[in-house]
Amino acid sequence: MNYRSDEEQLAALKQWWNENGTGLVVAVVLAGAAVFGWRGWQSYQLTSREAASSLYQSFLEATNEEADGDEEARATLEFVANQLKNEFPGTAYASYASFSLAREAVGEDDLESAEAELRWVLASSVTDTLKDVARLRLARVLAGGESYVEALDLLDRVRGTGHQGPVDEVRGDIFLEQGRIDEARDAYARALEADPSTISGNLVTIKLADLGEAPVPEESPASSLEQ
Repeated sequence: MNYRSDEEQLAALKQWWNENGTGLVVAVVLAGAAVFGWRGWQSYQLTSREAASSLYQSFLEATNEEADGDEEARATLEFVANQLKNEFPGTAYASYASFSLAREAVGEDDLESAEAELRWVLASSVTDTLKDVARLRLARVLAGGESYVEALDLLDRVRGTGHQGPVDEVRGDIFLEQGRIDEARDAYARALEADPSTISGNLVTIKLADLGEAPVPEESPASSLEQ
């Protein structure tokens, strides 16, 4: 559109600004806020990870000191673990600390505390792999307290394929405790098939032998020539 004078052009510009200026300013402000907000969030995430990592390092140091018999280390261990869980609950470091406390509790035959730690991981972790580990360990703890039905249900909910051997081994242990010998034997056989050449596989071999089902060793070429 052509205007006959500068005054008309200025009037048209003022009219356009009155109609669109506020929306334009809002859009620019929101775009700027989104950019700075995203950068701020990234910075916060990085800072949180670094802080959680530093705390976890302190946790590991306290764990080593406790192993050496330091009497104050246990209190430090629990304090740092709780700090990780309260301030950085979604991090892997918090889950690792909880796993460590659960292992300590099992060693002290405190199944209730171990169960609480593992349930915390299930409720707080954002990582499927860590949740699978928590389910597997919690199933062992529950089986130790004869809560077999819930333990088996947890094992059914482990999805990671890398856990199949340990899952079937624990399932076999539970069936054995329940007197379900045939099902225990089948579960151990599956566990051995999944992890044949591991420490766990060797233990499963012993368990199968106790049930009268020791695997037959593969025939070597030398032995076949002797026949």
